[in-house]
Amino acid sequence: MEIRTFTCMLGKHLELIAFEIKLAAALNVQAVFGALAHRLYATCSYVLAPVPTTEAVAMEDVVSDVAEISHSHGTGLVTEGDPAGYAP
Repeated sequence: MEIRTFTCMLGKHLELIAFEIKLAAALNVQAVFGALAHRLYATCSYVLAPVPTTEAVAMEDVVSDVAEISHSHGTGLVTEGDPAGYAP
């Protein structure tokens, strides 16, 4: 969540970004519909999926399909090759 001030608009505007998180094995076009449901309360939403580099080539078609559907519905797709690299 972020409160932003734009020079071209009066006042402050609340921006809420939501993520539909799916494991690589569960990544399909249904994830886009989950992200669309988040748009009911969020400014924008994304499908977030860790796609290990070892599976990237095998999942190329699935990721491409999800990216295309996601783009056509106004949501985004974020993939990560090594989610273990993040630490709180």
